[in-house]
Amino acid sequence: MRGKQLKSVTGPSAKSYATYKNCSPRVADILWVNWEGARVNYTKNGLKQGYKMHMNTYEGHPWIFRDHHSGDKLVFTAGTDRQSQEVFFPIPVDDQHPHATQVNIQIPVYTLRERSLQVVRNFIKDKSDFDKLEIPLELKSQLANPEDTVEW
Repeated sequence: MRGKQLKSVTGPSAKSYATYKNCSPRVADILWVNWEGARVNYTKNGLKQGYKMHMNTYEGHPWIFRDHHSGDKLVFTAGTDRQSQEVFFPIPVDDQHPHATQVNIQIPVYTLRERSLQVVRNFIKDKSDFDKLEIPLELKSQLANPEDTVEW
């Protein structure tokens, strides 16, 4: 959804449980989006490949996932839905959903441009070196300031 800021709902909400599993080869940060829209990292050093993290959360509290080292966007699939998504909205615990939702964190299919920028960023550690590259200014800007918008 565009134009509306992603943030947690205020007021009482139903309890929910999630099990986050990192199915990607990257170290994943698990981020709760709070009431002001700020991201709160629940993984001090990231969640390694194959590891799980159990979380007590609430309906109306969105979660997103990022690469711990690069900040690149990660996605997830949950339950029987195989369609990858960027924002996890917890399902309240009830008779229909008595257990934790399994959230499988994965790498999305990046566009060629996104992936190319990631690779260049990986090779050049000092942001000031981006200006030395003989590439268009727009690409230099995207290298130095990666876009981190959330599609929901």
